[in-house]
Amino acid sequence: METYSKEMIEEAKDKIKLLIDIVHNLEDVFKGRHFTLDGHLVGSIGEVMAVYYYGISLYEASAPVHDGKSPDGREVQIKITQADSILIGDSPDYLIAFHMDRETGDIEEIYNGPGAVPFTKAYHYQKHNNRYMRVSMLCKEDKKVVESERIPMLHKIKKYQINLQKARNINKKTTITGYINKNQQKNLGIIGNKGTLKGQRLYKMCCMNCGFEYEANGCDIWLRRCPSCQNK
Repeated sequence: METYSKEMIEEAKDKIKLLIDIVHNLEDVFKGRHFTLDGHLVGSIGEVMAVYYYGISLYEASAPVHDGKSPDGREVQIKITQADSILIGDSPDYLIAFHMDRETGDIEEIYNGPGAVPFTKAYHYQKHNNRYMRVSMLCKEDKKVVESERIPMLHKIKKYQINLQKARNINKKTTITGYINKNQQKNLGIIGNKGTLKGQRLYKMCCMNCGFEYEANGCDIWLRRCPSCQNK
């Protein structure tokens, strides 16, 4: 089993903060452009943290459903997010979810427990077999997990405490007419029709790259990509 020392993890955290500083500098120079840390880079950060904090033995990169196995033999899916939602792929036996602060790089535990409940309660997104769940909802589910159902820690990690007021402000911002998300999708305003998810309303969206217009649930505005550009 591969292990990482405290010194290696602290060095990694310093490098993450350096990357965040570089992102901020680039965004200051190139106004209106987003240099977001995401994809494999952030995913690998989550996996490295899972090895250190829980002793997870990682599978080969991009393994289906599960990313590794705990010391007591439980298969685990590892997720990390900087946003207010998290993607859950398929239905994992166990799920460890982290939050990485996009300003400081601090990494905290959102959820540690069985994966079936979060996957079942999460919502589908477009045609993919992935599901998304609000971090606030995942925090609530974590409080219901009994200790015996958690993956034991090797090193203590801080539990993520969601700032509800900040979350409300973020959600409010994305539904304001004129909001443009990181994928260059612009909110043209509320349509008023009921959305495809409970309690949601539809908004008209426009791709700033190709001009294609489409509809989206209010909760999805922050992450939508252009359906037309994706199909090309």
